[in-house]
Amino acid sequence: MTANRIYIGKNFGTFRYDESLRLSKNNFKRSIWELPEAFRGADISYVKLADIQKDAPRVDLKTPDKGQEFVLRNPNEGIMDWVNSIVNRETI
Repeated sequence: MTANRIYIGKNFGTFRYDESLRLSKNNFKRSIWELPEAFRGADISYVKLADIQKDAPRVDLKTPDKGQEFVLRNPNEGIMDWVNSIVNRETI
């Protein structure tokens, strides 16, 4: 059995709340996320493709009741651009 570990990088911080950082779709349960178009067809842990609604220009995702520990496998360039735009904003 392995022990739990926490890794802290050299550059880390927390986000101040900003509405643009919220993934939950407005006026829906917190398990319904509204993501950018780049997430269409994304491989996300615990998420079945049937749980991804593909209505442009956004992608609605029904997250399983697992918590907040989701892993995005092999993110495409659009997803990485979106993530970098959030991390590089002054809301951190």
